[in-house]
Amino acid sequence: MDTIFGFEPALAAAMIAAAIAYEFFTFAPLIFSAIVAVRRRTTMRRKFLFVGSVVALTYGLLLVFLVTICVPISAFMIYVAPSLRFNGYLENSWFIAVADFAVEWWWLILPPVFIAAALVTTRYLAKRWNAIVDALQG
Repeated sequence: MDTIFGFEPALAAAMIAAAIAYEFFTFAPLIFSAIVAVRRRTTMRRKFLFVGSVVALTYGLLLVFLVTICVPISAFMIYVAPSLRFNGYLENSWFIAVADFAVEWWWLILPPVFIAAALVTTRYLAKRWNAIVDALQG
Protein backbone atom coordinates (compact mmCIF):
# COMPACT_ATOMS: atom_id res chain seq x y z
CA MET A 1 0.00 0.00 0.00
CA ASP A 2 1.90 2.98 -1.32
CA THR A 3 -0.76 5.67 -1.15
CA ILE A 4 -4.03 6.41 0.60
CA PHE A 5 -6.36 8.26 -1.78
CA GLY A 6 -3.31 9.56 -3.62
CA PHE A 7 -1.43 10.74 -0.51
CA GLU A 8 1.55 9.24 1.25
CA PRO A 9 0.59 7.45 4.50
CA ALA A 10 2.32 10.01 6.72
CA LEU A 11 0.58 12.91 4.99
CA ALA A 12 -2.78 11.12 5.14
CA ALA A 13 -2.31 10.51 8.87
CA ALA A 14 -1.39 14.17 9.40
CA MET A 15 -4.49 15.27 7.49
CA ILE A 16 -6.70 13.00 9.60
CA ALA A 17 -5.10 14.30 12.80
CA ALA A 18 -5.61 17.91 11.67
CA ALA A 19 -9.26 17.20 10.86
CA ILE A 20 -9.83 15.63 14.28
CA ALA A 21 -8.15 18.58 16.01
CA TYR A 22 -10.24 21.04 13.98
CA GLU A 23 -13.45 19.27 15.00
CA PHE A 24 -12.31 19.21 18.63
CA PHE A 25 -11.72 22.95 18.53
CA THR A 26 -15.09 23.72 16.98
CA PHE A 27 -16.83 21.63 19.67
CA ALA A 28 -14.87 23.47 22.39
CA PRO A 29 -17.95 25.14 23.94
CA LEU A 30 -19.61 21.79 24.52
CA ILE A 31 -16.44 20.10 25.78
CA PHE A 32 -15.29 22.89 28.11
CA SER A 33 -18.71 23.43 29.67
CA ALA A 34 -19.19 19.68 30.18
CA ILE A 35 -15.80 19.45 31.91
CA VAL A 36 -16.71 22.32 34.24
CA ALA A 37 -20.10 20.77 34.99
CA VAL A 38 -18.54 17.40 35.83
CA ARG A 39 -15.77 18.87 37.97
CA ARG A 40 -18.22 20.83 40.14
CA ARG A 41 -20.33 17.85 41.10
CA THR A 42 -21.68 18.96 44.44
CA THR A 43 -21.86 22.71 44.06
CA MET A 44 -23.36 23.17 40.60
CA ARG A 45 -27.06 22.64 40.10
CA ARG A 46 -28.85 21.91 36.79
CA LYS A 47 -25.71 20.89 34.92
CA PHE A 48 -27.41 20.07 31.62
CA LEU A 49 -28.95 23.53 31.56
CA PHE A 50 -25.49 24.98 32.22
CA VAL A 51 -23.94 23.07 29.31
CA GLY A 52 -26.79 24.03 26.98
CA SER A 53 -26.65 27.68 28.04
CA VAL A 54 -22.90 27.93 27.50
CA VAL A 55 -23.12 26.27 24.09
CA ALA A 56 -26.05 28.46 22.99
CA LEU A 57 -24.43 31.67 24.24
CA THR A 58 -21.06 30.88 22.67
CA TYR A 59 -22.39 29.97 19.25
CA GLY A 60 -24.96 32.78 19.39
CA LEU A 61 -22.40 35.44 20.27
CA LEU A 62 -20.09 34.24 17.52
CA LEU A 63 -22.96 34.30 15.04
CA VAL A 64 -23.86 37.85 16.05
CA PHE A 65 -20.22 38.86 15.62
CA LEU A 66 -19.99 37.23 12.21
CA VAL A 67 -23.21 38.81 11.01
CA THR A 68 -22.49 42.32 12.29
CA ILE A 69 -18.81 42.49 11.35
CA CYS A 70 -18.05 40.00 8.60
CA VAL A 71 -21.09 40.47 6.37
CA PRO A 72 -20.52 44.21 5.84
CA ILE A 73 -16.80 43.66 5.29
CA SER A 74 -17.52 40.89 2.79
CA ALA A 75 -20.05 43.07 0.99
CA PHE A 76 -17.48 45.86 0.81
CA MET A 77 -14.83 43.47 -0.50
CA ILE A 78 -17.20 42.08 -3.16
CA TYR A 79 -18.97 45.20 -4.40
CA VAL A 80 -16.89 48.29 -3.58
CA ALA A 81 -13.24 47.30 -3.29
CA PRO A 82 -12.78 45.92 -6.85
CA SER A 83 -13.84 49.19 -8.45
CA LEU A 84 -11.69 51.21 -6.05
CA ARG A 85 -8.72 48.95 -6.77
CA PHE A 86 -9.28 49.28 -10.50
CA ASN A 87 -9.19 53.06 -10.20
CA GLY A 88 -6.02 52.90 -8.07
CA TYR A 89 -7.41 54.16 -4.76
CA LEU A 90 -6.64 51.15 -2.57
CA GLU A 91 -3.16 50.15 -3.65
CA ASN A 92 -1.47 50.24 -0.21
CA SER A 93 -4.43 49.94 2.14
CA TRP A 94 -3.84 47.94 5.33
CA PHE A 95 -7.61 47.43 5.70
CA ILE A 96 -7.78 45.66 2.35
CA ALA A 97 -4.77 43.51 3.21
CA VAL A 98 -6.32 42.43 6.53
CA ALA A 99 -9.73 41.85 4.93
CA ASP A 100 -8.18 39.79 2.11
CA PHE A 101 -6.36 37.68 4.70
CA ALA A 102 -9.55 37.17 6.73
CA VAL A 103 -11.59 36.24 3.65
CA GLU A 104 -8.95 33.79 2.46
CA TRP A 105 -8.03 32.17 5.78
CA TRP A 106 -11.21 32.48 7.90
CA TRP A 107 -11.33 28.73 8.48
CA LEU A 108 -7.97 28.85 10.27
CA ILE A 109 -9.03 31.79 12.42
CA LEU A 110 -12.29 30.15 13.52
CA PRO A 111 -11.02 27.40 15.93
CA PRO A 112 -8.97 29.75 18.16
CA VAL A 113 -11.97 32.10 18.26
CA PHE A 114 -14.21 29.19 19.32
CA ILE A 115 -11.78 28.24 22.07
CA ALA A 116 -11.46 31.80 23.37
CA ALA A 117 -15.22 32.37 23.29
CA ALA A 118 -15.86 29.03 25.00
CA LEU A 119 -13.38 29.75 27.78
CA VAL A 120 -14.72 33.25 28.41
CA THR A 121 -18.37 32.19 28.37
CA THR A 122 -17.78 29.12 30.53
CA ARG A 123 -15.82 31.04 33.14
CA TYR A 124 -18.31 33.89 33.18
CA LEU A 125 -21.34 31.64 33.66
CA ALA A 126 -19.67 29.15 36.03
CA LYS A 127 -19.03 31.85 38.63
CA ARG A 128 -22.64 33.03 38.53
CA TRP A 129 -24.50 29.81 37.77
CA ASN A 130 -26.01 29.08 41.19
CA ALA A 131 -27.35 32.64 41.41
CA ILE A 132 -28.85 32.25 37.92
CA VAL A 133 -30.54 28.98 38.93
CA ASP A 134 -31.90 30.61 42.09
CA ALA A 135 -33.32 33.45 40.01
CA LEU A 136 -34.90 30.96 37.61
CA GLN A 137 -36.61 29.13 40.45
CA GLY A 138 -38.11 32.34 41.77
